[in-house]
Amino acid sequence: MLNRSTDGGGTWTLNTSATGIIVANADSDQPTPKFCTVNALLGGVDHATVDPKTGDVVYVYGNRDPVTGNNRLALRRLTPDGAGGLTIGPEIFITGQVQAAIPSVAITRNRTVGVFYYTCDGTSPSGFPIITAHFSTSTDLGTTFFDNTLESFLSPATDNGNGRQRVLGDYQQVKAVGNTFYGGFAGNRVGFYPLSPFSITDPIFFKVETGKVETGEDSDLLE
Repeated sequence: MLNRSTDGGGTWTLNTSATGIIVANADSDQPTPKFCTVNALLGGVDHATVDPKTGDVVYVYGNRDPVTGNNRLALRRLTPDGAGGLTIGPEIFITGQVQAAIPSVAITRNRTVGVFYYTCDGTSPSGFPIITAHFSTSTDLGTTFFDNTLESFLSPATDNGNGRQRVLGDYQQVKAVGNTFYGGFAGNRVGFYPLSPFSITDPIFFKVETGKVETGEDSDLLE
């Protein structure tokens, strides 16, 4: 659902509608069970941003495949229709058949779309969940994405039997300033300091610079 204001917050779509704007209707079995058995998704599995050039709202959300049971991530673009409303675009999947969660989306000035998210990639021989932090980018308004792995790591803990266990939390964010993405996520310290005596969750910063061209041309990504 999206509740929208076009007058600086004075009035909202819920003032005239009982529900606001329906962005998508999708199935999900999150937050139960916990993501990768160690992180309760108490903050939800969706995130929104605004295209700085057009004012379009870009919304990312979870969508479970009823056949495979995988909680994928999808995107919809909501475009102003010129009459005060929004045209809701088609559903576009950011991920394939994976268990994904905790997305954060941002759009640069040159309209590159960037989405951070985690995937759960099984369990190590020692029984610790394998988690991968991703940052996917699109230079065609979100139609197709190129995936970058930021870190693939073992959870520092296994399932403790508490339904509110949160090894990762849900505080991950990516923001765009000009043509540069800035983000932070929770990762394992050992992934960056292999000699560390501690396997512990640390805050990790990342930065991605994009080219200065507009959508429709090539855009180089530098990490």
